[in-house]
Amino acid sequence: MNLDALQLLTPAEAAKLLAISTIHLHDLAIHGDISYVNVGAGKKRETRRYRLTDIQRFEQDRTLISPIRRSTRAPLEITDEDLLKAAKIVARDRTGSIVKIDIRTLECTIYPMPAGKAVPPDSFPPDGPENFD
Repeated sequence: MNLDALQLLTPAEAAKLLAISTIHLHDLAIHGDISYVNVGAGKKRETRRYRLTDIQRFEQDRTLISPIRRSTRAPLEITDEDLLKAAKIVARDRTGSIVKIDIRTLECTIYPMPAGKAVPPDSFPPDGPENFD
């Protein structure tokens, strides 16, 4: 008979092998996830010991390869109009320049603001800097 099969571990030793707390080990035993041997005085005074083979079997059963997780949310549908609105809102940099984004080609052009010119937040030069005059 294999001596490893007979080797009984204390809860602290078994928990250390699994890198978990003794409380977690106790919960696993209560829920039937890991086997133990009662070496105490029956049901009233249980003293638990864990076989090394049971610890190894538990570890093998719980070894997983993480699956690729896919989002459960519906994909966002963003229209070209939504992109243009977003570009108008966020494309102004701190120097007051305007950024024109062509949503068909994703080409980005930066137009510096002429000195002393104030442009309302909802305006956007459709064709370039010549529309600021």
